[in-house]
Amino acid sequence: MVAILNTIEGAANIISGTFEWFIVKTSAGGVRLLGPFRVGKLVRLESFDPAAEVRQIVNIGADTTPEVIVASTRYKIEIGNPDDKYESQRRGPAIHAYTSAAALSGNAATDRLNVYTALAAKINAYVGNNVTAHLLFHKAYTGGGTTGAETPIVGETALETTSGAYARIMAWTLTSGTFAGGDAAGIVWFAPVSGTLSAVTKTWTYGSSSSTLSGTDAPVLGQGLAIEDDAGYFISNIARVGTNWVGVTQGFTVSIAAIGLVGVYSVGIGSTMIQLIPRYDHSKQDVISGFLEYELQNSDLFDAAKTYRKYIITIGEGDEEAMGATAEKSETQVTLYCDKASGNLAAFDTELKTMT
Repeated sequence: MVAILNTIEGAANIISGTFEWFIVKTSAGGVRLLGPFRVGKLVRLESFDPAAEVRQIVNIGADTTPEVIVASTRYKIEIGNPDDKYESQRRGPAIHAYTSAAALSGNAATDRLNVYTALAAKINAYVGNNVTAHLLFHKAYTGGGTTGAETPIVGETALETTSGAYARIMAWTLTSGTFAGGDAAGIVWFAPVSGTLSAVTKTWTYGSSSSTLSGTDAPVLGQGLAIEDDAGYFISNIARVGTNWVGVTQGFTVSIAAIGLVGVYSVGIGSTMIQLIPRYDHSKQDVISGFLEYELQNSDLFDAAKTYRKYIITIGEGDEEAMGATAEKSETQVTLYCDKASGNLAAFDTELKTMT
């Protein structure tokens, strides 16, 4: 049973008596939303505040020791989700492979660029991956910013001050110093976004713009891949089942697939929840898309402009087995979504907790 409170009055949304209590849509008229529940039978009350979606990033080649490409060698990357099925059958990950040239260029960075460029093209050409592959710039940095600089965050955008070009930080290492002390040094991997990088001394600003990464060497393109999940877990297409597994399964001897940013599914985001409302086949018995968790009572609707706190209310129930006169116990769960921005939510939350 799932319900929603788009308008919250506070404690007035809960009506309790000597033996039972229930949640009402409005106090005027006492329109019942959930319940009645027996007093003293609330087993658990869990709440989850809204969280925006975070797309997973997996880096390949963001290693202190870079991969050395070997001639005539097949390099393979596999991408998929273990729960992915096609016509009820579990299907394996998509395979993307490229065989390096029989005669290499003689420049290790160029050879890496050729292999990673080819692999990125293959990955991006297959929409069933639900990912985008980005070529990575490799850059050593020193002088990690002014005192009090922020620690870089994977996925955030950095600005190269000389050229005005933007890129995203996909991975970094710290070999000495600290960012807070302004003397950090290490390696950073960027994914290009816009503009052309300067060929002279590089200074990147990020975070509050007072934090910088600098160095005299030019960033080297194509020294790895960042494989980023596409937006819209569960809603971008009907077959999508969540974050991807990414593996390097052939050819690579140094590089691994390492999660740079953990994927997070959105919770309590109204615009997303609308798209997760279950839709049935013509018989009205089988759900063909969406989830029953988002089927609201009373034909209520989620508001795309709102975010919601989610409550899971577990009630202890039980009866007496007729033949043996023995007590039987069971639990029932109901879900309630409440407008997170409501000024009355705190009072409602406090009153709900007293029902324990």
